[in-house]
Amino acid sequence: DCASGYTRTGGGLYLGHCELCECNGHSDSCHPETGICTSCLHSTQGELCEQCAVGSFGDATAGTPEDCQPCACPHTDPDNHCASGYVGNPQERVKCRPYDDAASLVVKVYPERVLSSPGAPVTLRCQVSGAPPHYFHWSREDGRPISGSADRRRSGEELHFNSVQLRDAGVYVCTCTDQRSSNLSRAEIVVT
Repeated sequence: DCASGYTRTGGGLYLGHCELCECNGHSDSCHPETGICTSCLHSTQGELCEQCAVGSFGDATAGTPEDCQPCACPHTDPDNHCASGYVGNPQERVKCRPYDDAASLVVKVYPERVLSSPGAPVTLRCQVSGAPPHYFHWSREDGRPISGSADRRRSGEELHFNSVQLRDAGVYVCTCTDQRSSNLSRAEIVVT
């Protein structure tokens, strides 16, 4: 048998020879017959520790412990689309940032998309997690002013249209600020 950290290669006389495991510097052990690496370290995976593990990015074949770094996003958690320790929402163009940098301020507008006929009432609600006080600012993504008939309710947390019109269609942005940070989210009103 080959010593630990080595695998048998080739065949023929004496059953081949022993060679050092090829794990791209991320493991010191492999299966003695197949050469498949075991116990990949440094956020790597694969038969030769040649891939970055889920939640990491980089080039695992470079051969250093820093080859694969944790991704800030995306992540599959429905409440936080960023990796553990990060907040934001890349689906809403809010970059993932380390939790401490964002001061835990996570903003989400509900509903994300409203289909409405003219004359119907529409309310967008800006939900925030993080320590109050929160300061809300509503704007349109296209830079146009928000209709004067729209009401801001619940200290600005809600944007309400009593009778939505075709001119009100568009993407609305809720920007929330607390004492340490700011974050935003978007929602679309479609009037048909």
